[in-house]
Amino acid sequence: MNPVLRELLAAPRKLTAAVALCLELDAAQMTQPEELLRQKGRIEAAITETQRDISTLERVLIDLRESAAAPSAVVPAGF
Repeated sequence: MNPVLRELLAAPRKLTAAVALCLELDAAQMTQPEELLRQKGRIEAAITETQRDISTLERVLIDLRESAAAPSAVVPAGF
């Protein structure tokens, strides 16, 4: 198996902070507006962290798209 693919498959999976908090609140059955308002600080922090993660990923994608192609010393399987 390709070493890059192996590393990607072995990488830990991570939920965004917003999704993780959503699942936590759902599991605790916090559905009433009053309960959610008490969690406002945590919710806003999770949204901010998730937005920061998204911005970082968008910058990485732009960098990858704009990077120059480089020849490989290895021929991909199937070619």
